[in-house]
Amino acid sequence: RYIGTADEAELERILQMPEWTEADGIAYLQFRCAKGCYEEVYTRLTAEGPIVDNGWLCLKGDELGLLTFYRPVGK
Repeated sequence: RYIGTADEAELERILQMPEWTEADGIAYLQFRCAKGCYEEVYTRLTAEGPIVDNGWLCLKGDELGLLTFYRPVGK
């Protein structure tokens, strides 16, 4: 999964992705961002909204432009 821009359509596509994966009691989605939009995507997706409101957390991999959203499931 790759995000090339931080426009609204791209961010909405992330929120609608069926590929959220569940393993070992954790649901997650990992994707890379283009260098020019990495910080904006992170800021917009971690601002108050559907991801944060539903208990999702985010790990950043700055060198690779990698964002991993995760949360425990079944609790």
